[in-house]
Amino acid sequence: MFLLLQFTLHTSCLLKKSKLINILLLTSNTFFLLLYITICINNRLAADDFHFLSNIKQFGLLNGTFIEYNSWSTRYASVFLNHLVLTLIQFNKHTLFFFGLFNLIIFTLAIKLLIKNTIKYLDKNHHFNQWFQINISIYIVSIIFISTFKINETWFWLCASCTYLWSVIMLVFGSAWIINRESKIWLKFLGCFAFAYIGGSCEPLALMVLLLLMLIIFLTRFDILPINIPKQYIITRCVLAALFCLTAFIILYMGQGNRNRETFFHETNVWIALLSNIKMTGIIVLKKLPSIIPFTIILSLPSVYLGSVFKKIAIDMNWKRKMVWLTIFYLSAIYLYQLPITYKTQDIGAYRALFPISIFTILYFSILFFIIGQNIRIGNKLLKGILFFSTISLCFINAYNLANQTKIVFAYSKTYDERIAILKQPNNNHSTIELNPLPASGMIYSAEISKDTSYFSNQHLKNGLELKFQVRLK
Repeated sequence: MFLLLQFTLHTSCLLKKSKLINILLLTSNTFFLLLYITICINNRLAADDFHFLSNIKQFGLLNGTFIEYNSWSTRYASVFLNHLVLTLIQFNKHTLFFFGLFNLIIFTLAIKLLIKNTIKYLDKNHHFNQWFQINISIYIVSIIFISTFKINETWFWLCASCTYLWSVIMLVFGSAWIINRESKIWLKFLGCFAFAYIGGSCEPLALMVLLLLMLIIFLTRFDILPINIPKQYIITRCVLAALFCLTAFIILYMGQGNRNRETFFHETNVWIALLSNIKMTGIIVLKKLPSIIPFTIILSLPSVYLGSVFKKIAIDMNWKRKMVWLTIFYLSAIYLYQLPITYKTQDIGAYRALFPISIFTILYFSILFFIIGQNIRIGNKLLKGILFFSTISLCFINAYNLANQTKIVFAYSKTYDERIAILKQPNNNHSTIELNPLPASGMIYSAEISKDTSYFSNQHLKNGLELKFQVRLK
């Protein structure tokens, strides 16, 4: 954790000195923002979103959340947020667009707050203007965006973003609170709310957070973890964070909806889950991670340059051992995160559920390359080449995605709107309506249905739009 904090400060110091890097950051961020806004403009409800839409139409915001808690999904915090957005959509059809922008804004502010508090934590003499902090924060968000498993599921599917994207955002806010050198009431409230939201939304991440908080408390209590603020601050905040997270998680776990969902999975025990999870972790590493590792490696390469810039006078004789331990810690994090999913479902988590693992991967390669840069002699020209190659690569990736996705998502939203208009025609008196297929949705989660009228997405669409007839694909 503290190596990551140092890495953030070193990155900020280096980028502030280079005008060219700032120009590249601004260029990359411009392409990314245009891409993100374009997708938000064309984003539409899909699949389970219509199920939750039916809930609020029948039962209202609070009662709908309570009924969902007792029938299927006990993730009451994310379900409430999901219902809130869907409630607002009924009054303003552009709500989904604004919610997408709001997600980007709060994620950027969370990163910015973490950077600000990190700088204060490590060195009170460093000061960076607001625009620079925003620029680097957007850049970091864009790296996370590109390195995400199934961007369409995690970032733009409403019900999934309320669970997984928001839980990660809350974790960033909570981390910023824990390392803050000052005692601010509003930040304490934000931090406690953040950890409560995680506990009430994302079970595997909540368990990982609780384990990490207990580890930090232990290491701080026995002076194993070097800190330069009163250790009682860290311990008190971690205890408070753990209490809020644990309380929220217990409420989530005890819900009747959990008992109902358990009937759809085979029963297992802890020992079988521990063994099965070795296989699940291997599948994630060998089959899932390769889809994001090329992007993650390229975008983490500047850490080699940073490690060289902050090279120690004497080479660390244990640097190879640290890389081994870092790798073990990384694989262990994947194993522990996947473990409750394996225990519950005997399967790998959905792509959206693997979002925290993509962040683990970014951190792993960033720290790994930093260690390499600190301990291996690399020519200055090659180091600068690596730095600019990575930054320019992200510019091109964002520019390419903008050009490619614009045509795809506009075509998708146009056809989607035409489909909804057909379904809402007042003179529909058929028992079943057949619909033309939707085109490719790109970075938007597709709302495509099945040829089977009883398929869940068909039924969700019917119930969400309050249709009197069945729908199916031609």
